[in-house]
Amino acid sequence: MEEWITAIVSVTSRPWNTYGARGQGQAMHYDCSAYSVLAMRAPQGQLTDRKKFFRMILQTMQVNPTWNAQANGVALNIGRSSRKALPTATPSSRRAAKTPTGSLKRVMKAARKLRTTTPPNYTQGQRDLETYRNPATGETVE
Repeated sequence: MEEWITAIVSVTSRPWNTYGARGQGQAMHYDCSAYSVLAMRAPQGQLTDRKKFFRMILQTMQVNPTWNAQANGVALNIGRSSRKALPTATPSSRRAAKTPTGSLKRVMKAARKLRTTTPPNYTQGQRDLETYRNPATGETVE
């Protein structure tokens, strides 16, 4: 098998206080996340030949607006919680939290763009599902 895998990867770092046998110190804490992971595979030697097929699949995928709104709500709640904790943080971690890096801004902008341009059935593709419509009854199921 051959496979193409795509993802948006976000990495953020911030100063982190450490405590150990040698006393207090500081290290960097890294948060890494991957978004919109998508894999396309084919038998060995056939991946490139199926490029048009994969593009057609990507163009027909659709985002579920209800799920998207709920996921964005969770992200907003996490952000609010982080801001509430900010006054009790150390001065260096407050500075890091208030100063987003240019690369993080670019990643977040790319993620927003992907969310607004991704075809609507995207989550079905991630879960390896498709919608089947019974022609006799008109009923649809995943």
